[in-house]
Amino acid sequence: MQHLDETTLIRYALDELDPVERDRVEDFLKDHTISKAHKESIEEVIVDYALASSPAHQPRPELKDKILSEVNVKNIENSTKIVSLPFPSPQLEKIIPSRKITSLLPWALAACLMLASSLLYYRNGILENRILMLSELQANLNHSLSEFDNRESTLKTVIQGLESTISSAQEQLANFKNENGTLNQEISRLTALQQKNNLTIRYLQSQLNQSYSGFVVWDEEKKNGILKIEKLPPSERGKDYQLWVVDPKYKNPVDAGVFDVNEEGSVEFKISPKQQVEKVQAFAVSLEKDGGVPVAEGPMMLVGNF
Repeated sequence: MQHLDETTLIRYALDELDPVERDRVEDFLKDHTISKAHKESIEEVIVDYALASSPAHQPRPELKDKILSEVNVKNIENSTKIVSLPFPSPQLEKIIPSRKITSLLPWALAACLMLASSLLYYRNGILENRILMLSELQANLNHSLSEFDNRESTLKTVIQGLESTISSAQEQLANFKNENGTLNQEISRLTALQQKNNLTIRYLQSQLNQSYSGFVVWDEEKKNGILKIEKLPPSERGKDYQLWVVDPKYKNPVDAGVFDVNEEGSVEFKISPKQQVEKVQAFAVSLEKDGGVPVAEGPMMLVGNF
């Protein structure tokens, strides 16, 4: 509950509540200033009413008789002095308005105060409820604005990420088209050379990365040729690329030399097998330790079948 009803507050002020109810009301008033102020105004009205309606103090009858017995009535009649008695005379009582009329004033005052207090209590309750509702509405609006700002920030981040990804993909596509165009030109040139000199050209591909590329121009008659690498990452420190020639005559591929690529990932390398080959079935490029190895150990970077 947010307010105590007026009947409970009046009973509390008149000490008509049982201990349990009184403790409950006191605990409630500690945290609710509006109800506490209303309680205090009720107590003031009750006190004012009690003071206004209490009978005036009159002297005891025996005191009045004693005073009259001791006064010299004759001297009082002849004297020009007026003796004021501590109690009103019958003539004075006729002048003084009736207490029945004056006793209505405290009641009217109390009624006015109670009405004003009730109106203030009611209006304060309404204002407090409105303030509470407006505070909750403001909190909800602030929360909604915060969520909207967070969503807007997240959406901007996603859009920026997509724009960056699209830009990177477009750049890679452009590079690929340039590289592919250069490679096609080289293949065309070598194809013409092949037709003229009876050479064999084979394109090398990678299972590790499709961007890795190269080709071999092989002279079957002279048993030598040229390796042209278009795209390979520079080898790691302590590593070399090694070319292999696959000939069914030998159990293992024949070593055809080690090489490395420049910063752009390209190189042109003369093929010189370490053993005499008769029929070439494939060429392969692996990544080996510095200086090469007798038998291939590292990953195959490029492979081209004849």
